[in-house]
Amino acid sequence: MKKLLSTALLGLLLSGCATTMTPEQQNMFARDYALLNICAEKGLIDQNLAANGLYLYRNKLSNYKADLGLINQQVGQYYQSTGSVSSAHCNRHAVQLHSELIQQQKTEQNWQEYSKAMAIFSESMKHSLEMSQRRLETVSKW
Repeated sequence: MKKLLSTALLGLLLSGCATTMTPEQQNMFARDYALLNICAEKGLIDQNLAANGLYLYRNKLSNYKADLGLINQQVGQYYQSTGSVSSAHCNRHAVQLHSELIQQQKTEQNWQEYSKAMAIFSESMKHSLEMSQRRLETVSKW
């Protein structure tokens, strides 16, 4: 039962992960990805934050179907504007990244709590079914 429930939940989660990224979303992703790299290369953003941000962006991209060729092309176009990136741009981006990372941590924490609750529920249901089966066996013996 527990395995079936886990498999069903995993199937539901994975089916929601195949969303196609719109051209606008791809453009925003390319912009943010390029900005993060430019800020890191210029030393205008903390390296640990930059590494966590790259992980966040790669993880985000893996949740979508996207035209990677188009995204790479757009990243290249944003790299050409490296000179226009200021410390103010990088500071705003750092704040945005911190916010997204905090949200990701909260989501992971909620997921862990949900998983724990589902495991407890599953064990409770298993126990309840076992008790019902024992009662039925006792009644059928009469």
